[in-house]
Amino acid sequence: MTIRLERFLVPVVLLLAVCLLPQGVQAHGEGVLPFTATTTEGYIIDVDYGGLKIESDVSGTFTFNLFKDAARTEEAVFKDLWVRIVEEDGSEHGRTIFAGPIARPVFGQLSFLYVFQHAGKYSLVVRYNQEETGSIYDQKKIEATFPLEVYPRAATGWFSVSSEFLMGGAAGALSVLLLGLLMHVIRRKRSGKRAL
Repeated sequence: MTIRLERFLVPVVLLLAVCLLPQGVQAHGEGVLPFTATTTEGYIIDVDYGGLKIESDVSGTFTFNLFKDAARTEEAVFKDLWVRIVEEDGSEHGRTIFAGPIARPVFGQLSFLYVFQHAGKYSLVVRYNQEETGSIYDQKKIEATFPLEVYPRAATGWFSVSSEFLMGGAAGALSVLLLGLLMHVIRRKRSGKRAL
């Protein structure tokens, strides 16, 4: 009995895609670290971090929302977002390690991926810019500052290699193996020999 590699290869690739794809997806179901502030104008600034704690040397996603009501049913319109991350270093104003604008996407959530290099205390300054007239100086600004605690990265197994790195390496090695098998089958078909 011979197994036709083409019939075997497609289901294996689909199964691997279904199994490995969720490893890179971060969803609110995993748990988020929420930050919320109410401004004097009554806006609700809602920032979520994709994880239960912030660790150094681990990439994490901040998701930003701005609501007009406490029930968080009506989103406020804004032009763009300005973010500043300040490391508390004992000085009066701290050390700014990131500052810059983030454009509002056409669709989807406004997110920002960041890696903190060191454990410690930080501040996240979030400012929503609402364009009311043509001048940048006439923009309405909605701002809040959130304290952040960044913890040292936890050891995660083999030589402190993260599970994301291991899954990526395994997926890459498997992809190379499957591509090699596919090339072998194509080469054998072209040469007129029977495949496995």
